Amino acid sequence: MAIGLVITALLCSAALPATAKERQYSLHDALHERDLERFVELLRNGHDPNEVRHGSPVLQKTAARIEDSSYAYAAALVRFGVDVDARDSVGAAALHYAAMSGSAAIANLLIDAGADAQADEDGGGTILAFALMHGHFGIAELLEQRGAAVPGPERRTYEVLGRIELALRTSRRAMEGLTDKRKARFLASKLREVRERYGFHAELDDTFIDSIVAKELADGAADDWKAR
Repeated sequence: MAIGLVITALLCSAALPATAKERQYSLHDALHERDLERFVELLRNGHDPNEVRHGSPVLQKTAARIEDSSYAYAAALVRFGVDVDARDSVGAAALHYAAMSGSAAIANLLIDAGADAQADEDGGGTILAFALMHGHFGIAELLEQRGAAVPGPERRTYEVLGRIELALRTSRRAMEGLTDKRKARFLASKLREVRERYGFHAELDDTFIDSIVAKELADGAADDWKAR
């Protein structure tokens, strides 16, 4: 509620032409410095909401952040007419990044603003596939409600990967302070629970579980299990 009031108050002023000095200070700068007031001021003074830095529109940067405050920045961009379907240098839309970061609020915002829920990125990955693979099943459900779909066999594969990712993500904090041996046992038990709960007997066999555990425990090997 507080964030909404701040945005409303900042947006009420009349728009003024952007000065050269204001244009030098970019939306990316304000986002990086977590300066919402300056961010909205730049937009109100005529700054381009589709600003791009190093191939990345500022909306994509906003959607990729996992902070609660990110919604306020995204809402301001939408209010000032940002292109919600603009692509970055790798062909990904902002909704791809919301699906990866797990920001259901931003995903809802973008879809309500007209973002294409069925868009592909240059590598062929759909937004729904991104949400499933990263274990963000609430966003996946939202996308499917809006008509997004992937073929049944592919959806199952993405869901297997996402359930594994979610299990790893939720287990990491619980495993802090444990020896590697106890971590391995704990993680293997969690992955077997996933297998039994969702019926992934063919996809998540003991050999695969052992390889996931080994790579998860290896230094710097996070997410390497996906390359299997």
